[in-house]
Amino acid sequence: MDQNVGAVHGDNHAFHNELRRSLVHLVSFQPGNEKPFSVAAIPIVSVNGFCYMISHSKVFRQQDAANWQHRVIFPDEIIVMLRIEDVIIQGSLAAFSVNTTAELPNPVKFSEQQVSHNQEVHTVNFEGVMEPSLLVRGRVTHVDQTAFFHDCTPGSFTALGSPVFNERSELVGICCRNDGVIGALNMNRIAELLSEINEDMVNMSLSQIKTQGEKDCSGEPCWLLNKVAGEMFNTKFGWRFGSWDSQDWN
Repeated sequence: MDQNVGAVHGDNHAFHNELRRSLVHLVSFQPGNEKPFSVAAIPIVSVNGFCYMISHSKVFRQQDAANWQHRVIFPDEIIVMLRIEDVIIQGSLAAFSVNTTAELPNPVKFSEQQVSHNQEVHTVNFEGVMEPSLLVRGRVTHVDQTAFFHDCTPGSFTALGSPVFNERSELVGICCRNDGVIGALNMNRIAELLSEINEDMVNMSLSQIKTQGEKDCSGEPCWLLNKVAGEMFNTKFGWRFGSWDSQDWN
C-alpha cells in the first residue's frame, strides 16, 4: 500500500477543489435506519438545468429500495429528491437525471487511457459530509480486461462505488468490490454498460457518449434513458432493471 495513503486538503488542494465542483453527493436513507448510505454521483453531462449522472447501482438494488429516500445534494448544497422510478440500472451501473435550479456541477473528465500496473489512483470519501473531504491515495495492483484492482484504504465509500481518479483528476473507474482487495470497473466496462442502457451508444467511447449527450440535451427527458437495451421488467417494488452481470460483483 502507498505510504501516503491519505491525501487531505492540504497536500492536494487543487485536486480537492476540482472534485468539489464536479462530484454530486447521493445520500440514501433506509426507513428506520438513522445512518444513511453516502456515495458520489458522477456528472457526465450538465446542460440546460439538467444534470445527467452515473453511479454504482448497489444502493438502488436493496430489497426495499422503493421505500428508501434518495437525496441528490449539489455542490452549492441545494437538495433534489430522486425518485427510484427515474433510475435505470444495468448491471453495476445506475444512470439518472435531475432537473434543478442549482448551479450545475462541472462534468467529470474521462481518461482516454486505461490504468496501468502501479499507477497512482485516488478514491473519494463522501461519508457523512456535504462535500468530498478526503482523497484516499493508492496504486493499481492488477489490471484486467474490464476491471482493475488497487490498494487504496477501503471503507463503505468504496463498497458503495467510489469513483476512482488518476493523478490528472480524470475518472478511470468506479469501485465495485471491497472484500480483501478493492476492484473497480474500468472505463471500457463503464462505456459498455452505458451502451447496454442506450443502444445508440454501442461502440462509442465515453468521450463520444459525453459529446453526443451534450448535443442531444435540450430540456428533454434524460438522453441516457431514452432507449434501454435488453428486456426491462417490473419487480413487485415497481422499479426497473436491466441484466445483472456477475463479473461486476456486488
